[in-house]
Amino acid sequence: EMVPNPAIVARLARRKGPRIVLGFALESGDVERRAMRKLLAKNIDFVFANAPDNLASLTARGVLLCRNGTRQSLAGTKIAISNQLVRAVEMATRRGPDENDS
Repeated sequence: EMVPNPAIVARLARRKGPRIVLGFALESGDVERRAMRKLLAKNIDFVFANAPDNLASLTARGVLLCRNGTRQSLAGTKIAISNQLVRAVEMATRRGPDENDS
């Protein structure tokens, strides 16, 4: 039986101040649309949207969505994707999340 996870990222985002918050959305169906809804509803700066077929795999593919509407497709090992996510947050830290051009 599945139970909902607590909305930890939404609670953090409410008190984030100038910090940048990246969330993750494991979705099926219209992955990007659902992930963008989460990004906006939870007031986070980025969301990495991916599908259940990434579970239990060393590789993944997904889309990094930014609050300003930009998107970047990512694919590769999970380590490579995590490095790309860190770089995106670092760039946003320098420029501000609304100016990011992921």
